[in-house]
Amino acid sequence: MDQEAVAHFRRALELDPDRVGVEANLGRALFVKGKFEEAIPHLGKVLDRGTSSADLEFDLGVSLAAVDRSRDAIPHFERAAALSPEDPNFQAKLARAYAAERQFERALAPYQKALAKLPDSAELHNQLAVVLAGLHRADEAIGEFERALQLSPDLVYARYNLGESLMAKGRGSEALVQWRQALRQDPENVQVLNEVAWVLATSGEAALRNGAEAVELGEHAARLTSRKDPAVLATLAAAYAEAGNFERAVEMEKAAIELAMQQGHASLAVRLRGFLKSLEAKLPIRQR
Repeated sequence: MDQEAVAHFRRALELDPDRVGVEANLGRALFVKGKFEEAIPHLGKVLDRGTSSADLEFDLGVSLAAVDRSRDAIPHFERAAALSPEDPNFQAKLARAYAAERQFERALAPYQKALAKLPDSAELHNQLAVVLAGLHRADEAIGEFERALQLSPDLVYARYNLGESLMAKGRGSEALVQWRQALRQDPENVQVLNEVAWVLATSGEAALRNGAEAVELGEHAARLTSRKDPAVLATLAAAYAEAGNFERAVEMEKAAIELAMQQGHASLAVRLRGFLKSLEAKLPIRQR
């Protein structure tokens, strides 16, 4: 619906505020336009008056989730799914709201119901896998991530997630294969660049470490973030240390600490100071 329709519904409500149908139409019109904050009170008012439907509950749930109110969205998704249990979209949104609140056990059943209707949805397989990983069921998560990638090989975030689960199982070389493929598909993905650089710089497996590559990837991530992300600079510091350039490593760690403090990440700054001490200990005496 266009802006003219929204204006029409608003005028109608001004003339008769008790017209529930108009309130519902206004709420849904705002929802369709992506004006979720504005849609919420109108949809809520309609539901409070006892005019419940799966679509209205769903629209209100989506609107609440869109403004980072997943916890408030859950009851509405629950009612939508109860009113229309065969709709896989309702089940999927309910599952995602549970997952957003880290209620992973509760997310399993609606994801499985959604996948029963949409077995070829790579996105749903990826989301279910994330939940399984959150429940420390890494083997099952790996299977779901692999299924997602079979269905959609270009799903970079599923490939990143698969790497995370493989790493959690101690399968570091396989994780790096997935992450390097992700970087071939999306060479400016800062999350993957940072993760790979960190593993290459700090892995407990000597065969996985590669200081020169870690520096290359870390510098790329730093450029993409305009050197304003303290976590990225901390990774770059570790990369320079692995490459044997401790003076540069100290410089990066100090920059990361300063940024962390500026951005209000005090706990991160404390952790980085611990790393800084160990780096400074490796400097030649004249540079300390």
